[in-house]
Amino acid sequence: MSLSRRIDDLEDHRLTPKEAVICWMREAHTFESLLAYGRWLLEQPEDAYPLIKMPRQVVAAVRAQNKGTPDHLLRDEFYRVQKDVTFLYHLHKQVNVQALQDEEALRLKVTLLTEKLRSLIYRIWAHDSLRVERLQFPDDLSAPLPKRRHKKTAEEVDLNEAIAAWPGEEKMLWGEVVAFQEAVQLISRRYLGGEDLLFPQSAHRLQATLDTLADSRDIYRTMTSRRPPQSEAGFLRWVLEESTGTSLVPPSISSNPMAEKRPDTKATARSLAEHYVLMARAEALDALGQRDASIRLVEEWLRSRD
Repeated sequence: MSLSRRIDDLEDHRLTPKEAVICWMREAHTFESLLAYGRWLLEQPEDAYPLIKMPRQVVAAVRAQNKGTPDHLLRDEFYRVQKDVTFLYHLHKQVNVQALQDEEALRLKVTLLTEKLRSLIYRIWAHDSLRVERLQFPDDLSAPLPKRRHKKTAEEVDLNEAIAAWPGEEKMLWGEVVAFQEAVQLISRRYLGGEDLLFPQSAHRLQATLDTLADSRDIYRTMTSRRPPQSEAGFLRWVLEESTGTSLVPPSISSNPMAEKRPDTKATARSLAEHYVLMARAEALDALGQRDASIRLVEEWLRSRD
């Protein structure tokens, strides 16, 4: 029987730590956000608090599985299940608090990236319009077009640098969001049976960020691919064709496979997942009264990273 089916059909309430946390997550995630759940929890009796309710559930399950055995002989097992359920609770908390803390920063980064794109659109329009105004037509349009080299101004160089830089900034932000999502998925599959680990609002906002970035990439591609040619002869030919209605759309710039390649986020995701797991283990030890062990765990991890 699958874990999900077992939890759905559970009648004896003999929950393992993983099952207890999954049941709790399903209840908590009926609220849209961590903040909404927290506000609701403040008005509930003490027994509703997860770090009170779930340890009692798993201890009761150990007793039920060992009927007739005195509690003092089950002390190690009691400690093990309470440690496991506390760790999983803090693991859930780690990723959801991180998602909540990052929401404002992500919103500002997306807004800044969008404004940079809006500025590029205006600057490109102004630059290309000025090129059209300054264009000198030859006396004989039937003669071969002159092959004059286009001399770039300092303003044009700055514009081209800004155009080239925008995709890199977009990729970095995309990689930041995707690496976090992948880290959450790694943790969910490894520790919680693939259950949704994030509150619905946080998951939706992360996906909305990726959707906004995808729309911005499409606008960027359209904007850059429809610019007139850089060469003087090509630009003159494009203007003449447009004025006669021969071609209303400038030739597309050939796509650069490297420009479209997305960053590899797997290593970053693994590192993030490792960090969240380590911090959750440290928090669980601290909650169980082992503060020194908690500090040593973090210190050893930091030394291994160095």
